[in-house]
Amino acid sequence: MAEAGVLSSVDVANMLNDWYVMMKKREIQGAIQLKEDILQAFDRMEENQDVLLYYQLLEYRFKDLIEDTASLDHSLFVDENAIRTDDMLSYYFYFFKGMYEMRRGNQDTAFHHLKLAEDKLDLVHDDIEKAEFHYKTGCLYYNIRSTLLSIHHLKMASSIYDADPCYVKKSISCQMMLALNYADQSKYDEAESLFKEVIHSLEQMDDPDLLGHAYCNAAFIKSLRNEYSEAVPLLEKALMIESFETSSPGGYLLAMYAYTKALFKLKKPGLFHYYVQLSLQKAENLKQRNISLKLSILETLMIQPDNMIEQIKAYCDQLESMNFLVDLEAICQDAAAYLTDLGLHEESSYFRNKALSLKTC
Repeated sequence: MAEAGVLSSVDVANMLNDWYVMMKKREIQGAIQLKEDILQAFDRMEENQDVLLYYQLLEYRFKDLIEDTASLDHSLFVDENAIRTDDMLSYYFYFFKGMYEMRRGNQDTAFHHLKLAEDKLDLVHDDIEKAEFHYKTGCLYYNIRSTLLSIHHLKMASSIYDADPCYVKKSISCQMMLALNYADQSKYDEAESLFKEVIHSLEQMDDPDLLGHAYCNAAFIKSLRNEYSEAVPLLEKALMIESFETSSPGGYLLAMYAYTKALFKLKKPGLFHYYVQLSLQKAENLKQRNISLKLSILETLMIQPDNMIEQIKAYCDQLESMNFLVDLEAICQDAAAYLTDLGLHEESSYFRNKALSLKTC
């Protein structure tokens, strides 16, 4: 029993549980406010290392939700010895570690830790938590071009979220990721139809982050069909959402990249040079190396220095070493098309074959 004036660690643990539920529901403002209450509660809590560790792990999940992972201390995930192997903290450790590495672009390390988390799923008795695992795993498989496995996990997550109206936003997130997988299978009509439904639903909700992502992803499908003139208005809608940049800096960066790429495709060099510099600076600030590399490739193609091909190959090698295979395939296709327009057919063939080698079923 806690002393008079001292808050029980059980009460604080319950507050942490409520905080995590808010995160899973994407109740961002509520999660921000509850975090303040939790920090005040810690000042009065009886000592309990497990509760403190639980908070540390959830702090990463919170940072991921508000896309502020650049400020996280990597030491949070260094000491595995602090995690007991027989309780839920071990599951959270490996799950959040996987998310952390995925956000940093370390796909292989992310996959390793998500597999360790999967081995501990028998410790998880909450269906929504299982849905969270399947959703994040589906996202990772999408990133590494394992389309069928991605669809499998996303459908498992979606079936759970769909059964609970409190998680409608997470269900929508699943639908967006499924649409992107359909696009990878060249099912563009199916992907566009799904995004139309998603955008219609989100326009009735108060979540500028998700709506901005939906506009960006719908524009991405248009770009896959070389319909860049139709992609631009969707991207402008995303960039004009007043709170999108603050609520989702990573999503806003993706919108800036897509807009910059559209200007590149539409051969508008003046605007392109302005936005490529703006986007490069933002990518560096957010430590999004994959975006920086893709922007550098587009800039190199536009400027056409003497060692253009060598530079582009070097950037592509870095993307491949980081296992950003979806990004690499797309940018290789862009390079091939642009080099063809320049009459550099042999060089174009190299990048086209590179993109084809990354195709999966």
